[in-house]
Amino acid sequence: QVTIVAAPLQVYILTDSSAMVGLLGLAQLPFLIVGSMLGGTLADAHERRRLLLIANVFPLVFAAGLAWNASRPGQGAVWPIFVLTALQAGISGIDSPTRSAVTPELVGEDMITAASALNQILFHVGGVSGPALAGIVIARWGVGPAYWMEVGAFGLALLMLLRMRRLPPPDGGTRAGVASILEGLRFLRGRRALQ
Repeated sequence: QVTIVAAPLQVYILTDSSAMVGLLGLAQLPFLIVGSMLGGTLADAHERRRLLLIANVFPLVFAAGLAWNASRPGQGAVWPIFVLTALQAGISGIDSPTRSAVTPELVGEDMITAASALNQILFHVGGVSGPALAGIVIARWGVGPAYWMEVGAFGLALLMLLRMRRLPPPDGGTRAGVASILEGLRFLRGRRALQ
């Protein structure tokens, strides 16, 4: 959530262009779409704890890259912001369905509703408090320290994930690939609530 505030602000500071800020979001969109399509099929086919570890290591590296870029003279270059945030968007598309898929495995069947509600509360609290905290850090110390704060958050998430048990997909999983993605898209057809 820090990058959501810091990256567009840094692009605006570097370019003085609202159009470039808009292009930043546009550059992230194809990566998010592809990552989201891959995320579900990967979560159904592979060990989920490992996927979550990968989905947190890469954003940690990307956030460190953004922090390094922001610490360069003149507050860095624009192109690393585009590249690193686009890659981060793609990885988030893998993280989200994997995270959703592990919830039923971590709690008993009788706790799925409560766990889902808690996940939604955390998602919304993070969606508000993360950008707010980023704004405070940026106003006080600058964009670079805000990115480093995100590095710390991903590091903490990695430590927690290392403590989790392995989470293989149920029933041995399915085969990841285009066929699985197409099957998911066919499943969505005619289901307006899911669409």
